[in-house]
Amino acid sequence: MDHPAFYVSDWWILNSVCQLSGHLELFYITYIDKSNAWHRLTVTYDVGEAQPHSLEDDVQRLEDPQEKSDLIRRSIMDRLHQVQFSDNITRLHLKTEEGKLHVDVVNDAEGAVQLPQANSLSPDLMQLPAVHESQLGMDSHISGFVYRVRYEGVIYIKKEIFGQAVEKFRSEMKALYQLRDSKHWVQIKSLVLDQRGSVKALLLEYAGRGTLGTLLHKNGGTIPWASRCMWAQHIVHGIQEAHARGLVHGTLNLSHVVIDSSNHARIIALNNDLSLSDLTRKQDILDLGQILSALVEPCPTHVPHWYREIIRKCSSPSPQLSATDLAAAFPENLSHTFRLLTIEVLDTETSPEQRAHQSSPIEPPLLQLPLKYDELEELNHRGFLGQVYRARHVPTGEVRSLQSFKAGTLPEQTRIAINELVEHRHSSFVQIFECFRKDDKFWVAMENLEGCNLFSLINHEIGLHELHIARVSRDVLRALHALHRQGIVHRDVRSDNILLDPSGRVCLSGIDLCIKAGALRPISAPDAGWMAPEMIDGRPYDYKVDIWCVGITILEIVEGKELLDKLHKAKATASSTLSDLLGKLKLPLSESLNSLLEICLDPYPGRRPSAEELLQFALHDFCAADRDMASLVSEWRSKVVES
Repeated sequence: MDHPAFYVSDWWILNSVCQLSGHLELFYITYIDKSNAWHRLTVTYDVGEAQPHSLEDDVQRLEDPQEKSDLIRRSIMDRLHQVQFSDNITRLHLKTEEGKLHVDVVNDAEGAVQLPQANSLSPDLMQLPAVHESQLGMDSHISGFVYRVRYEGVIYIKKEIFGQAVEKFRSEMKALYQLRDSKHWVQIKSLVLDQRGSVKALLLEYAGRGTLGTLLHKNGGTIPWASRCMWAQHIVHGIQEAHARGLVHGTLNLSHVVIDSSNHARIIALNNDLSLSDLTRKQDILDLGQILSALVEPCPTHVPHWYREIIRKCSSPSPQLSATDLAAAFPENLSHTFRLLTIEVLDTETSPEQRAHQSSPIEPPLLQLPLKYDELEELNHRGFLGQVYRARHVPTGEVRSLQSFKAGTLPEQTRIAINELVEHRHSSFVQIFECFRKDDKFWVAMENLEGCNLFSLINHEIGLHELHIARVSRDVLRALHALHRQGIVHRDVRSDNILLDPSGRVCLSGIDLCIKAGALRPISAPDAGWMAPEMIDGRPYDYKVDIWCVGITILEIVEGKELLDKLHKAKATASSTLSDLLGKLKLPLSESLNSLLEICLDPYPGRRPSAEELLQFALHDFCAADRDMASLVSEWRSKVVES
């Protein structure tokens, strides 16, 4: 099957750009081809004598480096298969002559990076596991030479050696190895080897909630003081551990602290070029003061005096405390205080006697105190794991949907994912307001949509045309893109969980099977017809299972309610079954939408595009408007009343 032009199955990543002498510009590029081979490129061109309407002329009119890189990519992509890539760095020089663009491969021995061989490392570093670069699946580019990748279904961070900074890379690798037992530093999981067996990168654990700076910027006023104070203690302990091992950070800031899915703060990006001295220790302490100050902005009224004293002592010129002194300045019972606070947040109904005997893992302190609900009404609907209700939210008077789960039915990583959905809302995903415990149940409060789900439209044979299919596909992909960026896999995309409200809004719902990507596991579903082949077969899987389900949803709209029965009988794995279905559609699809359907249902997960890539497809150009979607809900209501 030939993929349409909008499907990007390889990667062209701009790592860095610099201006050389004169009018010569240089781009550092990572190119990952369809075989998952990673190539480092440098691309140069001279705009000094740019011919009219040439690539050089077009590029110099652009200001944004990413736009320049994209233009270069489009101009030379069809020639890359002819390039003999170097094992190290391949330099491409672009030049337009007589209206024709030439792509020359230039020998660049001086620019080659002398990567260390694995067997040249110190004996302790040689104990680290190693993976080959070709085993890593690209997920997204973070910045520079840092990527989010997948290995055996788990998300990691790949941090590469940049330029000639090999010795700095060795130092950081050795320093992180010394901190391998610390829970306050990001841990090395593996060395990454290129095709020659050289060490090209480190594979680091992934902190799913992002950097501290980003969290404070996006959610500053809503982050509980308990979380802020706990993060402060984690960071101080991390610097204390580094100093105790003769290490310094040197450039500590909000971007060098990340928060993992367990709500734990971890330090990254150790700058071990600096020698340990009173001066460099002092810099780390000053930086700690800046971070601890940022953690109280906007400043809560209940910041305790001892915390303010720690900030003051960090910036005091004399006598300045050590990191050990700062760690000791936190109250001894602080961890116990966090535990009691978290239990209070999670379960206000539990007696003190019961709390004393609780031994279950403490959930991250992200849950809000439960608000009062009345007029609880059980609905004739249940999720995959929990019953759904409708109730009135007393403080606001608005009607909300509540879903309850018996204790122990939701995996911890699903609860963490749900809590992240409380903090990070998206218009294309049902709004989740809060979570709380009551009695023996875990409750999730969501917006109540008065319309219907997509399955009801299909079941009542409401006429869904290509404009409607495009709109549903676009809005579901928007929701998935938002989830996947948070490291959450939905795993339950189907017509039952796609909602339409009377105004014509389309949104994805269904939280029962959402899970953090690093904790993917087999699931047992009563009807596996909608599930991706790799899930049914028990193979490792990732967020591409959601892309498969988008394709199944499109098929279900076209084929009707009998589709899932057919797929369930075929176990959804036989490509011939899918080919037969694609060839016998009741509604002839346009070439564009048919191409979208085919690439979503590629049986090989690695060839399915991401939600972000699929959104590049011009779905918005032929989507149904809100009023068109609203008319479907009205028609459905009329049929329900008649029946």
